Amino acid sequence: MSAYLVSRQLQCYDSYMDPKKSDKRDGTYKISHIKIDHSYLDPSYKIALNQESIIGTTGLLTLFEIKPLDPALPTFRARWDERKDVFDIDLIGSPEEQELFKAERDGFWGHHTNKVSKNAHSYEIDVRLPGQEICRAEVSFSLNKIMHLEAGVHRITASLACEYIVRKKLDSE
Repeated sequence: MSAYLVSRQLQCYDSYMDPKKSDKRDGTYKISHIKIDHSYLDPSYKIALNQESIIGTTGLLTLFEIKPLDPALPTFRARWDERKDVFDIDLIGSPEEQELFKAERDGFWGHHTNKVSKNAHSYEIDVRLPGQEICRAEVSFSLNKIMHLEAGVHRITASLACEYIVRKKLDSE
C-alpha cells in the first residue's frame, strides 16, 4: 500500500473526525460491498452505483442513484441516515414532489425501506411515482464504523489500522 494512499485516507478520515466539520465523531464513515438485486427497473431509468461511499462533512452517505434517461423525470437517491440508523430513498425533483414522496402520498412511494434481515444490512426497496413503478430491489451493504480513541496527543482509528494490516499483508504476498 503506498504512503500516498494511506495519507489520503487519513486526510479523509481526519475531515470526518474534525468536530468543527461533523457533529458525530464515532460511527459509520463508509459504506462498501453494495449489492443491488433488482426484480424490476423501469426501462426509462438506470442505476448509478457508488461502489464505496465515504461520509462527507455533512454526514451524507449516498449508496446509489436511480437516474432517469429523460431529464424531465425525477432522480432518486439512496442514502444511509446515520442519525436515525436507517436506509432511505429521496426524490430529487420539485419541492412538491419531494414532500409527497417523503410522506408517501398520492401515488408517490418508496422513501422508507423495509429491513429484510435483523442482523445484516439488507433492505427491500419499492420506488413508485403516480401510475408508474420505478424500481423493486433488495439492497445489501456493509457499514464501516469508526471509533475515535485518544491517548495523549495521538489519535488512533481502529478500522483504518485493520484495513492497513490486511492490505499490507496482501501487498507483501
